[in-house]
Amino acid sequence: MLRVRNDSQKLNVTEVDYQKPDNVFRGSDIIVGDAAADMIVKGVIRKERVNEFYNNVLEFYKFSCNYIKMKVPLMCETLRNCQVADFNMQVSAPWSSLQTLETKFPAVDVQIADIQKQFKLYQIIDISVVREKLRLGGLTVAGKK
Repeated sequence: MLRVRNDSQKLNVTEVDYQKPDNVFRGSDIIVGDAAADMIVKGVIRKERVNEFYNNVLEFYKFSCNYIKMKVPLMCETLRNCQVADFNMQVSAPWSSLQTLETKFPAVDVQIADIQKQFKLYQIIDISVVREKLRLGGLTVAGKK
């Protein structure tokens, strides 16, 4: 839905003005699901109504963004620090995030030195190998079997 004007520009999702027409895609440039795209190609959605369809999709995206901004605590410090658990941030996750979480939610009978050792191991272990071993064992990891 959003147009990226400058790849080097790092905007927080809460800073994007998606109400401005220049900041959003229009018409067939809007990404829709495969089923919806097939309906357009096969003529299930009449040609004279395709623009209306895309406008409705854009309005749905805008409504969804407004709802998320209103209901989800996107700027919450605790949530930002929880990114340390994201496997995609395994190497770049800062120790300070884990320290902040440990301070906010002190663990029973756990020493900070033990957590720091585990964190260092987490940053060097190859998660793909762990996922493969779990997959072979029939366990589900992050919603995948």
